[in-house]
Amino acid sequence: MAALYVSLLLAALCIGTAVPLKCYTCPGATSNIYCMTPTNCSSTDTFCQTIVTSMLGETTIGKYCTDRCYPGSDSTAGLTGNISCCNTDLCNVDGPSDAPTQCYTCTAATSNADCLRPKNCTSADAYCLTDVSTASGKTTIDKTCFPSCTPGSTTILGLTITTSCCNTDLCNVSGAPGVKYSYPALGLPLGFLLVLLRGSVL
Repeated sequence: MAALYVSLLLAALCIGTAVPLKCYTCPGATSNIYCMTPTNCSSTDTFCQTIVTSMLGETTIGKYCTDRCYPGSDSTAGLTGNISCCNTDLCNVDGPSDAPTQCYTCTAATSNADCLRPKNCTSADAYCLTDVSTASGKTTIDKTCFPSCTPGSTTILGLTITTSCCNTDLCNVSGAPGVKYSYPALGLPLGFLLVLLRGSVL
């Protein structure tokens, strides 16, 4: 009998000191980097929920504690919604698996500090690309979302373009070499060089 009383007492103590679930929360943000506030949920909340809505190319992310959660996605009248659920501490660090990739973007920036603007890519863009172009001792940086990417480096008539690729949210934070290479991204500088060459021949 004494053993039973001890067991009941221990069970009561465990229930009384139960640790609440922790989730990342935000009411509605344009980027996942603004949804990293850890919150102690109430004792009735058993899920961390992430809701991603997209309309006209604009995406909003909301993260919440909730006592019930039904994962899935739906689309109507141009509005797409996606709900994901998990039930361990801070498990909702990411959005749903089919949420659009987020990349830093910039055009012809002279410093990586000017290339830290996050953008929600389209569903077709699977990569974050960074092009570092160097000519006559001057360097510019281009960052964008892109459907495909081949990393590497090429040099034409003194212009060196180094291309790097990555495929996780905001992975292209660095502007250092290691950068990505895509033929469409090279179209403008190569076209300009061809015009110069044609003019010199004529």
